[in-house]
Amino acid sequence: MSSIRLRISLAVVTLAVIFVFAALPVAHAQTFSVVYTFGTGTDGTLPTGLLLGSDGNLYGTTLRGGTHNVGTVFKVDTTGTETILYNFTGGADGGQPNADMIRDTNGNFYGTTSLGGGTGCNDGCGTVFNLTPTGHIHTLHSFSGGAENHGVFNGLTSFNGELYGTSDLVNGEIYKISRGGAYQLLYSFTDGADGMEPGPIVADSTGNLYGTTYTTPTSAGTVYKFDTAGNLNILYTFPNTQTTGGLPQARLLLDVNGNIHGTTISGGKNNCNLDGGCGVVFRLSNTGTETVAHRFGSIADDGDRPGNLVDINGVLYGITSLGGDLDDCKNQGCGTIFSIAGDGAYTVLYRFSGGSDGSQPGNLIKDAAGNLYGIAARGGIGNGVVFKIAP
Repeated sequence: MSSIRLRISLAVVTLAVIFVFAALPVAHAQTFSVVYTFGTGTDGTLPTGLLLGSDGNLYGTTLRGGTHNVGTVFKVDTTGTETILYNFTGGADGGQPNADMIRDTNGNFYGTTSLGGGTGCNDGCGTVFNLTPTGHIHTLHSFSGGAENHGVFNGLTSFNGELYGTSDLVNGEIYKISRGGAYQLLYSFTDGADGMEPGPIVADSTGNLYGTTYTTPTSAGTVYKFDTAGNLNILYTFPNTQTTGGLPQARLLLDVNGNIHGTTISGGKNNCNLDGGCGVVFRLSNTGTETVAHRFGSIADDGDRPGNLVDINGVLYGITSLGGDLDDCKNQGCGTIFSIAGDGAYTVLYRFSGGSDGSQPGNLIKDAAGNLYGIAARGGIGNGVVFKIAP
């Protein structure tokens, strides 16, 4: 079975970050604040997903912790107070949610768990769940471990009221689930030219799905489009080179011009590992031409293993789960927050220390004012944090 990828108090640290490295541009002052620290265990540990509600509150999941130590759904309000909305049991309701949730206009949450549900796998094969605003959970689908699937890890996207997701176990699959729970297998990856181990997917305005596969037998992964007619089209295959990057696994970002932006966790500069280490930020044109916006590994502290990207007025923002100050976090670095301007200028906005600010940051989200929020899986008191940065 593939391993689960692990895609704070209100103290505010205002950072005037000035970099003297010639390879990096000067960063202007950033405001970084710790919104909540996970500390007791019962409040959750290892945060894994985050979304911003229309009420201004933050909602997310933790991989572990809670009453049964198999994860929670939580809310952090605008004052930094946490409320547990649901404690998973690891049974029919699932356990260990490890991806972003989505929310509908009625305030209902939809997400995935990596264990529990069906009994065809050790500890269960995973579920797709619906959680009401009042904390009532309904299992929309339990994966059985049979022909349909062996688990689900990558979260959901939505189009026209239908839910879509992928599993990265066995070779991987794309599936659809109605909000009433009707399940339909849309595509099974073959570990051929189409690759295997698909990452999260995103839908465009007409219902086409875009995603990545982690590897193929002869390359370092693909970017694909799954159209509304049920055809899977490979848009780009990553050569296993430093220059182009490889091993994509984060959610893609689609822009208004039809370009696709994403990251890989291998490639980059010559000191990076083609089996996973450093990485690149890339853009694919609508004709399938790759442009690399940044190659990590130029100096020790520009970051390592980038995750998802957020676009604010044409500037891309993202995190790296490692890198930064290599004196911290066992000389691997604790992670960074970075930006890439429209002209390609790369700036490290924040370096995590592994202390009260956390380490191993995960997904970024944005609010209407351009503030960024994210999670760090570790650090704080040891169980992770929710953070905010105003770039």
